[in-house]
Amino acid sequence: MLRINPRNSSALDHKGVCQYKLKEFETSLSVLRTCIDVDPDNLDALVVLGHTYYDRKLYDAVAEWYRKAYDRVVREAFLCYALAWMYDQPGETSNALAFY
Repeated sequence: MLRINPRNSSALDHKGVCQYKLKEFETSLSVLRTCIDVDPDNLDALVVLGHTYYDRKLYDAVAEWYRKAYDRVVREAFLCYALAWMYDQPGETSNALAFY
């Protein structure tokens, strides 16, 4: 599909997720960022970007991408807990409370 249309957000999302599962994090990040450039509301790509940064222990970036997913009305328990934890770790307890 990407050979026909290199900006197909669904194909980019699926490719980025596959690369994440294979632990090819740099490639996954690149593909998923391209997906978000094409479709800023692609929730799966937003969440998997957060997962990828989490696996790389880049917690500021995790909070950024999870927050973008959360702001697009994805109120999953996982995202709430993850955002609360991300804010609570550096001592931003008042920000964390909103997500617990």
